[in-house]
Amino acid sequence: MAWRCAECGEPETDKTKIDVACHHCGKPLCEEDRITLSGDVFSEADGPIDELAHHCSDCYRAHHVPTSHSGNRE
Repeated sequence: MAWRCAECGEPETDKTKIDVACHHCGKPLCEEDRITLSGDVFSEADGPIDELAHHCSDCYRAHHVPTSHSGNRE
């Protein structure tokens, strides 16, 4: 079975590697389409964490982009 990037649909080849999955939903992602964040954005511990979390565009927007409005959500 050949992997395909869930964002662009490109199949895995020697030039296009599908080597990570989205941190939230698990979609396979190529290097060009993944959004990588340092793990220290998720930690409450002191100091940086030497880990990376990869995201698809939908999960990045849903979980890491501040909304343009404020107030309580009900």
